[in-house]
Amino acid sequence: IDSSVASDEFFLGRQLGLMAHDEYFNKKLEYNVGIYTGNYNLFNGDYRDNNELLGIFRVSYNPFGSFGYSESDLEFSKSPLMHLSCSVSFDKKDDVSFNLKKLGNITSDNVESALLVQESGLKYKGFSVFEEFYWRRKEFQKERITDLGWFVQGGYFIKPQKIEATLRYSQINFDDDRNDETVNEQTLGVNYFFSGHRSKIQFNAVRL
Repeated sequence: IDSSVASDEFFLGRQLGLMAHDEYFNKKLEYNVGIYTGNYNLFNGDYRDNNELLGIFRVSYNPFGSFGYSESDLEFSKSPLMHLSCSVSFDKKDDVSFNLKKLGNITSDNVESALLVQESGLKYKGFSVFEEFYWRRKEFQKERITDLGWFVQGGYFIKPQKIEATLRYSQINFDDDRNDETVNEQTLGVNYFFSGHRSKIQFNAVRL
């Protein structure tokens, strides 16, 4: 289903850079380490010109073998597939805007950011469940704010490899020093797959 509000809020963008990746123990343990330009999202026009780099490290444990990147259990797995993952990233940006209770709307340079993400997922016989938790710390002008976010979603193929029903709950909890309100999202969805992820149609009903 479409991205959760928490995923969108803590998204780091698609960027130019270099990444190393490898797998061990029959694909049960994998890692990604990358360094990127830090120019945010090159695909939505939000381009920021600075000389700071974005660094990311992610490690994932797949106790039953390779989990893959598909959220839906299109393969109707005969045995359980599971992953437990975490990542950390560090970034620095200029020209970042905040709405703070005691300072109002401000724009700051040299905003240092650290993001921790914890993930897990399970797929088995057409059933899938995922969760992600986000912790982000930003420091600027002697200020420090911490934002939290998470989502839990599940899916089940009513008709194997064709019709999937989905459900998700997501939340963003902004720092108490920010004027931003807590965001809650509830999503119901139905997916129809013509040819896997290559050809599909998706319907979402979202309440914010």
